[in-house]
Amino acid sequence: MIQEKHLKIFKNTVIAIGVVFTFVILAANIKRSLNFGLPTYDYGIYQQAIFEIAHQKKLNPFMSVRDEYVFNDHFMPILLTAVPGVWLTNYANWFLTSYEWLWYVLFLVMVFYLTRNSPPEEKLGAMVAAFFCKGWLFALHFSAHPGPWSGVIWLILVYGIVKRYKRLILWSALSLILFRESYVFCLFSLGLYYLVFDDKKLGAKIFGFSLAYMFFLFYLRGILIGPSFNYAERLLRPFIADPVAGTINHLKTFKYKMVFKLFLPYLIPLVIWAKEAKREGKFSSPYVATFMLITPYYAMHFLSNKFNYQYGVAAVVPLLSLTIFTGTFRKVYAFNRYLYALMTILFLLNGTSYYKKFWSFFTHRYDNGSVTSASFNNELKTIQDILHRIPKTQKIVSTSFLTARMLQPGMTNVHTVEEFMKHPKYFDILVYQKHKTFPLDPNGRSKHEYMMETCKNMISEVLFNSDYYFIARGKFSRPCYVRNHQ
Repeated sequence: MIQEKHLKIFKNTVIAIGVVFTFVILAANIKRSLNFGLPTYDYGIYQQAIFEIAHQKKLNPFMSVRDEYVFNDHFMPILLTAVPGVWLTNYANWFLTSYEWLWYVLFLVMVFYLTRNSPPEEKLGAMVAAFFCKGWLFALHFSAHPGPWSGVIWLILVYGIVKRYKRLILWSALSLILFRESYVFCLFSLGLYYLVFDDKKLGAKIFGFSLAYMFFLFYLRGILIGPSFNYAERLLRPFIADPVAGTINHLKTFKYKMVFKLFLPYLIPLVIWAKEAKREGKFSSPYVATFMLITPYYAMHFLSNKFNYQYGVAAVVPLLSLTIFTGTFRKVYAFNRYLYALMTILFLLNGTSYYKKFWSFFTHRYDNGSVTSASFNNELKTIQDILHRIPKTQKIVSTSFLTARMLQPGMTNVHTVEEFMKHPKYFDILVYQKHKTFPLDPNGRSKHEYMMETCKNMISEVLFNSDYYFIARGKFSRPCYVRNHQ
């Protein structure tokens, strides 16, 4: 049984270990960004977005990596806060992942600050839940996206809901829309809750703002900056085309195991909250308000089958915040200390595997099985020199891992290989990493072999060829680098 006198020791130990591993995450992600270890072409998208905003000093520059203007893709004004850091670091390609890490640190600091007067068992539970939050570790591993930066706002918003601080609720709710446009549906639902069940004045403000912002997103934005990418159509396409087959296929392919693991630590709190809500017998409670807030988000991501990657933060931080600020750790501790120990251990185990991954990246390996090699990293300068000599009028296509690492401000002619994207009819330069660089690259061995076979007759000049990279000049059509092209 846990003794109260040991709680402070446990808490301080968790904080010390957490601080060390927080810096391991930073060091590992910087190392990954310098050695092609960030397994996401999204990093290239958002890196080019902030590079071009900083370089061109325009609010909505074109991103060739995404074939779209910055705010015609996702509307995330919070990106603008990263621009001063881009200038300060002289367009360092590790800056974006470091900036995301700062938001994570701010989240941890706020958890520590808001629980500073709590009893030891609550502080210990809060720090374990925060340091081992799988949603955050998902996002930091799949760096970097502006959506997860909202973690600190979700935390403050639920704190305001629990404590009934109306001004804090209002301003933190309105702040959410800076991070991702889809959060407006959460505001709509929260405003509806307050309008119907609690504070009508507060509800009218949040609900009214959400309607006005929807009008801007879905109508005015198109008039002001042009049409935006229709993610809703892409999400609903299989269900509209064939509702029965689409639903059956979705249920068959849904990632049940991943979702269960993500939400496993919240099973005990859910039982506690259900009992308290039933005992109170009314809809006006922080539990109902929080679940009304996040239900639209859960609905969207149930349909998209994406609760991991950058989407994990908004999925679990509201539940984590509710666990902390409703005193759930304290209540469970008072009820049964063995149950408290089990609950705390579940939170701890929830994120342990990701700390192991980050430690592995930091010490000797990178993501997806790639290995440290000074050879392929040393060749980067040669590749960059070649690319800098290529006229800006020529179009470059590259594999996604390489794009972010070779991007420089003003380099607007790089496209990543993604099948759902629009592409010009022809590219002039082909750049890609070979399978040896990244054994489990999403393009895979078979796709690299496909590219080599189908592109070889389109090559007019090989500019660089090694065990790790290939650069050639020619007239490369879509069938060359995108399998199952249309």
